[in-house]
Amino acid sequence: MCSFEENQFSMYQANHELDIDGEDIATTFHQAGLNIEDYERANQEYLASDPRGLNFSAYVYVATLHSKYNEFVIATELPFFKIPPNPWKKQKYCEMQSSVSLTTYCHPNSMYRRIDGKCNNPIKTNLGSSFHCHRRLLPADYADGVYQIRLGLDQRPLPSPRLVTQLLMPDFDLNDPSLSGLHFAWGQMLVHDTFRTIQNLGLAIDCCRLVNPATKNLAKTTRTFLDPASNQVPIPHPECLPITNFIPSKATEMFNQICLNTVRSIACNTCSLGPRNQMNAATQVIDLSNVYGGNLINNSETLRTYIGGQMLTDFANNGEIRMIPITGPRDSDTLDLTPCNPPLKNPNMVGCFRTGDGIRGNQNPFIASLTTMALKRHNAHAAGLRMVNQHWDDEHV
Repeated sequence: MCSFEENQFSMYQANHELDIDGEDIATTFHQAGLNIEDYERANQEYLASDPRGLNFSAYVYVATLHSKYNEFVIATELPFFKIPPNPWKKQKYCEMQSSVSLTTYCHPNSMYRRIDGKCNNPIKTNLGSSFHCHRRLLPADYADGVYQIRLGLDQRPLPSPRLVTQLLMPDFDLNDPSLSGLHFAWGQMLVHDTFRTIQNLGLAIDCCRLVNPATKNLAKTTRTFLDPASNQVPIPHPECLPITNFIPSKATEMFNQICLNTVRSIACNTCSLGPRNQMNAATQVIDLSNVYGGNLINNSETLRTYIGGQMLTDFANNGEIRMIPITGPRDSDTLDLTPCNPPLKNPNMVGCFRTGDGIRGNQNPFIASLTTMALKRHNAHAAGLRMVNQHWDDEHV
């Protein structure tokens, strides 16, 4: 990886005045390589203790390593110099950052939108596609200007978001006479349609297993990733941000929960230097991608019958009403490895609904109901189109 990047910098340096020389660049890339080795060692240590992570999307996993390498490059030395912001644009995974698709030709006379969200913009053909970087409205604000979590003005850690929320916005009942519960559910449905920010290794990293119940601090005796400098001192995964400072609630007290597992979201700096950006796995237009599965991994092909344009359904208990297909109790998708746990009071109950939105399609009954409604309307429309256009095949419908 380094030789390619050094050549790119050499070409840039030949035509631009830079305050760095070849030795600076070589040192920076060498140190970034060591850092990425440590980072990968942390991943493998966690995968050894929690094999769920082996099911995580290989495409996203490798793209994350590219992003972390670029973060390490700029965080090590290069912020102090004048550098090109985007020195390499033809590497694999650059599609995630490019405004114009590097791999897809958008036919100007196409009648239908693509399921991955590309080509909606005829000029910037990659905008709005799945697995694309979020765009910022405001500049990034990291402690080191690149990727480290921001600190207070006194350079001390900030209070946990959970504690701030509890103090500033305490829970209380406030009924709006003009809105029903469906109002928030429909809003959440639209959010799921347009945003899906995924966590490192699909939340397979358990950041709370290191927390000492007595002190709510990271314990030093639990087996975890070992510091490569000493090979003895255990430290948490680099992407861990466990929340331990919060006011207990009925839910946390019921399960004796003193820690909220929080893993940082996937980075998206696959082919550029600069502050860390985040990835959106969903298409960023309202196209029911949370129903059809409009991304590269859990796509519509796994949800289709390939007969008359119909999508897969299961019969409900009465054998008459068709519902969303059911997954096994412990199945999970390759982007969010949160298991579909059965209810505590009924462990033999069937698992979760299998939707184009992964585990998020089961967050609450409202979301599951709206997804079911959309699925059934699709099948009804497909049946109607097939009836009046009997010469259409499954793909055309």
